[in-house]
Amino acid sequence: MHTIPRLEAAFAEVLAASGDGPISVDMANVTFIDSSGLHLLARVASSLNGAAPLTLVNVPRRVLRVMEIVGMQDLPSIELRNEE
Repeated sequence: MHTIPRLEAAFAEVLAASGDGPISVDMANVTFIDSSGLHLLARVASSLNGAAPLTLVNVPRRVLRVMEIVGMQDLPSIELRNEE
C-alpha cells in the first residue's frame, strides 16, 4: 500500500509513452505483493484494452504463488513469464 502512489505514477508515464505497445514489468526484485499491488496490476492490464497483455517477467516464486492463488494467470490481459 505504501508504494502504490509511486507505482501508479510510474505506470501512468509508461502508458502515456507506450501508446498501444506491449508493456513488460521485471518483477525480479519484488519480495512482497498485497491486494493493493495486485489490484493495480489488474487495472493497468485492463487499461490496455486488449491491445497487448501486461507481461510480468521474472516473478519470484513466492509472489507468483500469491498471483496463482487469486487467479491472475487466468486473466487474458496479464501474461506471467519467468525468464530466470
